[in-house]
Amino acid sequence: MDENLVYYRTVREVPTRGEAVSIYECEPEGEELWVRRFVSYIEKSDDYDRLEVSWDMQLCDDDIEEVSREEFQELWKLNET
Repeated sequence: MDENLVYYRTVREVPTRGEAVSIYECEPEGEELWVRRFVSYIEKSDDYDRLEVSWDMQLCDDDIEEVSREEFQELWKLNET
């Protein structure tokens, strides 16, 4: 487990579908946050997506909130088979 990783949540309203919560696992590099994987969930419609990022993806710091590793892992494992 990489102790340098940090976790951030965003919440966005998706028209006709409800509130989308996304949590990102990021590796900080200087002032930048590089996303390693993320999970998104829309409770109202029970939509769930998770993705391991295999390309360069930076997280913008607009409207993000730092969360715990445990919160990310709980949501990541939500639909694990």
